[in-house]
Amino acid sequence: MKYIWLLWFSLILVPGARSQTFRPLDIGDSVPNISLKLLNGNKVSEGHLYDFQEDLLLLDFWSIYCTSCIQHFPNLKKLEVQFTGKMKAVLINSEYKSEFPSIISSFLARRKQAGHPINLTVAVQDTTANQLFVHTLIPHYVWIHHRKVVAITNAEDATPALVKSILAGYKLTVSMKRDILDYDPQKPLFIDQNGGDWRQVRYYSWFCGYIDGFGTRESATLDSGKRFLKYTMINQTPLQLYQRAWNCWTTTNHILLPADCRDEFQPPEDARKKEHLFSYEIVTPGISKSSLLEKMRSDLANYFGYTARVQKRIHPCLVLRLDPARKWSAGPQPKDSSNLDETLGPLFFRNQPVKNLVGFLNTELPWPVLDESGYTGPVSVTLPGHFRDLATLERSLRQQGLLLTEEPREVELFVIEKAEVAPGR
Repeated sequence: MKYIWLLWFSLILVPGARSQTFRPLDIGDSVPNISLKLLNGNKVSEGHLYDFQEDLLLLDFWSIYCTSCIQHFPNLKKLEVQFTGKMKAVLINSEYKSEFPSIISSFLARRKQAGHPINLTVAVQDTTANQLFVHTLIPHYVWIHHRKVVAITNAEDATPALVKSILAGYKLTVSMKRDILDYDPQKPLFIDQNGGDWRQVRYYSWFCGYIDGFGTRESATLDSGKRFLKYTMINQTPLQLYQRAWNCWTTTNHILLPADCRDEFQPPEDARKKEHLFSYEIVTPGISKSSLLEKMRSDLANYFGYTARVQKRIHPCLVLRLDPARKWSAGPQPKDSSNLDETLGPLFFRNQPVKNLVGFLNTELPWPVLDESGYTGPVSVTLPGHFRDLATLERSLRQQGLLLTEEPREVELFVIEKAEVAPGR
């Protein structure tokens, strides 16, 4: 908790930091002779930036509420002592209310009484410097050498080595502090460059609706160890997303969906328009396929409010058997063939395994189709034009020596159900 407390105050937002009356200055710009209200005990006197004769001037923007700012004051005093006559630190306080000079004076007095004096120059009620050196986070250090801005840094970068480099005119290698000034907390981070470049993100996952111009696709990016770095599914039905997450690509008649989500998860082909399709992407630092799918399952439950599992249940099925009243035989066939790719007229199987017939029926009929014929040889069957009508299909198969009956069986199903805690969408 202590760490969070310190972090909070080290990232304090500066009031009025965005109000710009003057052009903000940057590295290499000349600094005007701005006026300052300097605190001396309980009194405030007027001064100017050029009053300080030292070659190097450090402006430290701070607040009495910023713990991190105060912790770095002793280091600034050490630098002043080490570089006496060459460097000067000025604490710039931009809290502009009329009572703040006395509040800061009392604060400094308490520090002195506690044996921790702050023997540094303090400027109060600043309005101009805060506008010339726009920032959002404090402490904020501006280094001015011969009246020109040479560096803008964090407090941790204020070292004797940096001071020596500036005074000697060397090229600086320290990283410059760049606060994000145009961040809108009401908008998503990194979208449209809000708060920075999205390429610095190391882990994320998101959902969106239909993306025009992509079609339907899946893609994965793996590292050299075949660990997943990115996985993307574009313009998929929710059911397809769930099947991928559970790696369960069974036929739809082996899937149980709650009635309240059936149309959304499995819309008819002619209704699969933009509003029924979703896109999903996850970017990770490199994880196994099982870990990736686990994260995807969690994301789906959080967004759609449903989870899933593969489970054996007693369920209505269509059982295929040989008709015992007939001596069934496939008869001679010149070659195996079918016309399943045709859309008109009866469909036929010629000289093919029973499993091919059962597999096709499982893609077309509402209940699971099970082969209990015990027959391992090839079959030749013609399906009626309206084979999806079960009564018509049963009559046709009976005439060809096969029985198709509705019976309960224990089968493995892909069950989608409400998550225990379904977040609002």
